[in-house]
Amino acid sequence: MNTKMIPLGVENFQDVIESSYYIDKTQLIASLCNTPMGTAFLFTRPRRFGKSLALSTMEYFFSDEYSSKALFSDLSIAKLHNGEYLEEMNRYPVIHLNFKDIQAPTFERMIESMASLMCDAFAHFRLEEEDSFSEIEKGYIAKVTQKSCSAEELSLSLKKLCDFLNKKKSQRVILLIDEYDAPVLSALENGYEPEATSFVKVFLGSALKGNNSLAKAVLSGVLQIAKASIFSGLNNLIVDNGFTEQEEYFAFTEEETKQLLEYYGFHGDMDEVRRHYGGYQLSEQECYCPWSVLSFVRSGFRYGHYWGATSANRVLHYAQSDAAINAVSKLLSGESMYVNIEDPVTVRGLDEQPSFLSLLLHSGYLRGESSLISGTRRLSIPNEDVRSALKEDVLQTYGHNQFDLLNALRSSFLEGKSKELENLLHEYVLSALSYFDFGQERSYQIMVMTLTSLLFDDATIRTEENVGEGRCDLSIIGGKQSDFAIIMEFKYCGLKTRNDNLRALAKEALKQIYDKDYLESARKAGKSQIICFGAAFAGKRVALESKIEELNPCK
Repeated sequence: MNTKMIPLGVENFQDVIESSYYIDKTQLIASLCNTPMGTAFLFTRPRRFGKSLALSTMEYFFSDEYSSKALFSDLSIAKLHNGEYLEEMNRYPVIHLNFKDIQAPTFERMIESMASLMCDAFAHFRLEEEDSFSEIEKGYIAKVTQKSCSAEELSLSLKKLCDFLNKKKSQRVILLIDEYDAPVLSALENGYEPEATSFVKVFLGSALKGNNSLAKAVLSGVLQIAKASIFSGLNNLIVDNGFTEQEEYFAFTEEETKQLLEYYGFHGDMDEVRRHYGGYQLSEQECYCPWSVLSFVRSGFRYGHYWGATSANRVLHYAQSDAAINAVSKLLSGESMYVNIEDPVTVRGLDEQPSFLSLLLHSGYLRGESSLISGTRRLSIPNEDVRSALKEDVLQTYGHNQFDLLNALRSSFLEGKSKELENLLHEYVLSALSYFDFGQERSYQIMVMTLTSLLFDDATIRTEENVGEGRCDLSIIGGKQSDFAIIMEFKYCGLKTRNDNLRALAKEALKQIYDKDYLESARKAGKSQIICFGAAFAGKRVALESKIEELNPCK
């Protein structure tokens, strides 16, 4: 028997069924069928987690344009309850829209893109050929297909399309919308989010709320945007964000991943696969990213960084507060955090830590384990694939891709070259001014922590650690293959501080490391070389004093 093709990037259900390996997720259709008419569903998962394929599956099942019995005959939906769900097959007119490309630099351009999308949707159903419509209805159809609607008229076009199809076919409509949140997130980046949100609220709200022409609606996206923004007053919305205990219809579960890998001949270590591509907790199950697993198979089981190669994943440009940047640094250094997660997410507050971390969680950068405190989740980076993507995002956002500078900084840290490191840190401070508020003392510590999380990704990095007889500002303990540790203490002073006084503060900071024995944790870790730095900052100026301790780890 020929091995089936790897369905990487294939989003058409028929193409997958006919030629590729398919992980059966059709139980999702049963959950739709088991709800009253007019129910709307919102499924939120990270990008590259199979949402588009799921919506294509629904289209082939419900749409009266297909004859899909053969496609579903061997799948679970055909066997549940003696096949009673097949009575719903190919019964409904289906409107399937994808907002993926509704990403524009201005509100006017967004409206143009929406007009083109709806023009194609109206033209698909050949409404202009229907004789039963009134002259007013025909006039509106002509406006949409000629892309001559005003923004206000266009905002009602989805509701009207449902009504027209219901009238034409005497059957309620199934509505499928993929990446529903793309227009608002694009608008947020480009500075016209209020106008975009107002439009999308009417566009979706009129179609989803009190629409007697609607059978069921399914929306997919990365975020559930706050109801106050889009879904205000929508009481028929069922949200599946992956944080409840139920079937997982999108990510690959542990067993599904194991079976897929075995099918393609993988006999390696599943723990290593999990370390690279698993680590998600969705629907209270251990899960893997489908895109990464399928990429791993296609590469011939080569461990690479696949998820980060999807360009749409960059989100760190939203992190403009010290608290958000500090959180990213801690996560990169291997720490976990307990956070009260926002769901829905308030998109206008993404620069603050709770909203920003909620965005990272929903975007797939973080694992979110449930905790004993309601609404709070333990956040951590799920796997090495994501860690690489997040580090690359940090490099592009805060490191400005200055790889020569970063390599020089790493060498200076490890060699304890205080004078050279002074100059390099000064250069880095100048490049980082747009991200860190150096009017606040805490910003220097966050900046250095962010920097060192880039330079020493195999190390354990801690700030404000209780050690010795005090609290150490920053400690970097090298990984298992490294014999080094770096201890740093910071001092801050006013902009007008003289250089000699700045130097004296750096010496005082270095002395404090020894007086309070901040070297204790490095010694316990068995590191043979401990590099100590006392650092003093005044605006853009940096003074550093260093000392290297060579220890015998056997003692």
